[in-house]
Amino acid sequence: MTPTTTPATPITLPTVPDKVPTMLSSTKTLGDLLEREPVVVMPTTTLLGACKVLAEEVVGLVLVADHARLRGVLSERDIVRALAEGADPANDRVGEWMTEEICTLDVTTSVRDALEALVDNQIRHVVVTKGTQPLGVVSERALADAALKND
Repeated sequence: MTPTTTPATPITLPTVPDKVPTMLSSTKTLGDLLEREPVVVMPTTTLLGACKVLAEEVVGLVLVADHARLRGVLSERDIVRALAEGADPANDRVGEWMTEEICTLDVTTSVRDALEALVDNQIRHVVVTKGTQPLGVVSERALADAALKND
């Protein structure tokens, strides 16, 4: 028996907008999504120590601060980069591998604008501030959830 083939039926995919769709019109702000205080480590913390904090706190990013001054952030991506470049997790310090350029948004920023900032900056977390004071961190997952629920 000879197998028969059927020509593929072309599928038309919807056009994907360049930015976050305007249909995502949640009235929530970043302040509405904050559920906890930010998790903070010192720049002198080892990468291994930071990994333990990430795992224990079930977060993907920690703030890096010393003497009440925010120095940067350390994300799971930063740790992967460090390991790929040969870092020794037991001896290398967070301060050597943290991201110093921090994306911060005010607590009154809308969910839609925050999603757009994450897309534009190719990041997964944003530090939420009131003035210069960090209040917490919101993840892309929390933003997407809030946008899709459209509360």
